[in-house]
Amino acid sequence: MLDIGLRYCKTPIQSVIDIGANDGHDTRMLAEYFNVEPSSVIAVEAHPQLCEALRENLPGFRIVESAITDHDGIAALAAVNALASNNGVSSLRRRRLATYDYDTMSITTPTQTLKSLIENTDWESVGFVKIDVEGMSYEVLKGAEDRLQDIVALQVETEMIEVFEGQHLHFEVAELLNSHGFVMTYLQRYVTQADTVWVRSECLAQPGEFYTDSMRCETQETTRD
Repeated sequence: MLDIGLRYCKTPIQSVIDIGANDGHDTRMLAEYFNVEPSSVIAVEAHPQLCEALRENLPGFRIVESAITDHDGIAALAAVNALASNNGVSSLRRRRLATYDYDTMSITTPTQTLKSLIENTDWESVGFVKIDVEGMSYEVLKGAEDRLQDIVALQVETEMIEVFEGQHLHFEVAELLNSHGFVMTYLQRYVTQADTVWVRSECLAQPGEFYTDSMRCETQETTRD
């Protein structure tokens, strides 16, 4: 995904934020992929048990126990047992569509915006942000406010249909990112969701030509929920 989505990105990636980090597998992969030091990587996870795993699995990385959304405060998280095989599906939204039996418990989690998270660092810009937050991608991006323009590239999980009650869908996320100068450079569609990569237009070596190419990017449909 990243090899394709970032192949024309001319701006070096020097920092990473992984929002919805789960047990840290992707966080470590991203640090290795971009060859950045653990101190330049932030792993964000709202589930307290998974945060414990992050602290154990990612020594030296910056761990933030919080949900990222469009406001600072607290919220109820529908949390899946951290030991379950599908432990990455906890959400601030009620699940409307499911192909598995999601047994959840409600826990209170602190919330903050992506703008607040970025401003609590000493980074002038953010290289790469991965967003995997089960129906809340739009709120994460909206909460970045003016700091969205300081991000070079993003990997965003979106939903093509209403998997979570009241959520914003893929086209709304796309419109928001387009309005802030981001170009979709990769799209992989599943039955209900999609994985996308976005690069800020001025960070692309060939913005106009690449935009046309991105509209023809290869897609693959699978049965993943």
